[in-house]
Amino acid sequence: MQIYVLIFMLLLALFMAYKAMDKDLMSPAFLYTAPFCIALLCCVVYADKWSLDLHLNTFITILFGSILYILVCIFIHFLYGKRLLRISRRKDNQCIPINVENWKIVLTIVIQCISLYVVVDSMRVSLAKYGISGNLSLLMYYFRSYSLFSDYSVGISDLAINLRLFSIASCYIWIYVFVNNRILKKKTKNEILLIISFGLGIANSVILGARGEALQLIFALVAIWFFIKRKHNNWKSNIKFKQIIALLSGVLFLLVIFKGTGDILGRSSVIASTTSAIDEVAKYFGAEIKNLDLFLNEEHSKPIVFGEQTFSVLLTWIDAKYRIGWNINSILKFRRINGISLGNVYTLYAPLIYDFGYVGAMAMIIVMAILSQCLYENVLIEKKSKVINGKIIMNSYILFLLSFSFFGERFFSSILNFSFYKYIIIWLFMMWFVTKVHINVKKY
Repeated sequence: MQIYVLIFMLLLALFMAYKAMDKDLMSPAFLYTAPFCIALLCCVVYADKWSLDLHLNTFITILFGSILYILVCIFIHFLYGKRLLRISRRKDNQCIPINVENWKIVLTIVIQCISLYVVVDSMRVSLAKYGISGNLSLLMYYFRSYSLFSDYSVGISDLAINLRLFSIASCYIWIYVFVNNRILKKKTKNEILLIISFGLGIANSVILGARGEALQLIFALVAIWFFIKRKHNNWKSNIKFKQIIALLSGVLFLLVIFKGTGDILGRSSVIASTTSAIDEVAKYFGAEIKNLDLFLNEEHSKPIVFGEQTFSVLLTWIDAKYRIGWNINSILKFRRINGISLGNVYTLYAPLIYDFGYVGAMAMIIVMAILSQCLYENVLIEKKSKVINGKIIMNSYILFLLSFSFFGERFFSSILNFSFYKYIIIWLFMMWFVTKVHINVKKY
């Protein structure tokens, strides 16, 4: 019964966020809350199979965390964002076409192809130490499995890491160019090249066996479209019903092919699975709630280091560099209920509560809301000389992390990660490269 009450109250909170944020579907408050509603709906359908009987502490954690996040965002919006919006609407916010020379996109495509070759070769060399060889699907499966769930030391070279990082990060710039010109209905001859580069970015993102970065690129495509559309319409939210239907259709398509993409990435290369596509989607979109409920009602050891699970990426880097000996391991174990795999995803609340307790977790939610909402409002502050608004690109990245809070803690682990700062450097370089570097190619 509690889960139905929770869904009803979260939907009310979601509606409050939608109205308070001027019907903006891309607002942090909306994107943080909506996925939890979807996850809970999945839980209702699978409640019997998963033996789900929501405990009071789980109920309060999810409800209070969402409402707290929404209220902080609304407070900042009315205190800070409304004034910026009024100032911005007095300016000329019309977008302008972005003309990119073909050779720039071709150069990026060449680097992306080289990246794929170098990364695959590096994977082969790393896995060969443990006698693993075979086709690409098998390599992807074992590389991901060994790097995440074993004590084997596998990895790719620094060259492969940085080439892959550039290949993915540069896609955000090309997405911006493609979307901007499409919204202006300006047909360019290099659209095919931009699409090819995007496809190669997706390939580079999944080559290590995970789908997260590919989903992030697809999300960026949608988010950047929303941002530029609003900017071009003087920051008015004028999303049409047919556009919402198109977006929901796209999400439905991704859900349908979700299990198939896992098979392509080698998830079924070694282990035969009888899990249906619907069960697979439910595991990724609802099992987090069941896992969180189990986690919050178990006894756990104390953290070795302050914030060890929330800041694990940063702390692991410090430990490896200075050999402190923290030996931080994830406490989020794989679970099975009634013979059904629920994975090892627990929403963002599990690591936050483990590290900081219930009160500390809510304090971290407040910090997350302040940072994300301030960054979101600052999109309105833009220099006229900027052809590409880097804040839109930054927000497309951050909003994905927020929307996946129902899945796990992504926000702090990503922004306290050196890869994120490399992304920023690449974005700044690419913005300069696209808009400032010009070479006259003479035709003979």
